[in-house]
Amino acid sequence: MKKTTMIALGLLASVFAGTAAAAEPAKLPGLASEYLMTCAEASAEAKTDAAYVADVVASMGNASVEARGLKIKPAKDLDARVVKVMGDVCKKDPDGLLINAVDRAMRSVASK
Repeated sequence: MKKTTMIALGLLASVFAGTAAAAEPAKLPGLASEYLMTCAEASAEAKTDAAYVADVVASMGNASVEARGLKIKPAKDLDARVVKVMGDVCKKDPDGLLINAVDRAMRSVASK
């Protein structure tokens, strides 16, 4: 499903609770710096610009869904399930890439 993955701003804060602040994301030619953002960097950024981080997470979620051909069924608790998986991944590895947490979350809620 295209452009259907939006994470509620209020729930987003719970994903990053307790992650350490980090430096600005690395820059590589040809790759959007947002895709190199770590969980810790997203946590730090969310404190000052939660809307930006929500947009980045939504973009990453959409990319994951499209690249993997995932089918996501709308559900009342979908955002909460996505945020829980992202939070679990980020808590285990705050220096891990946010895209990995988002991708794992999207795969976990996809229809089998």
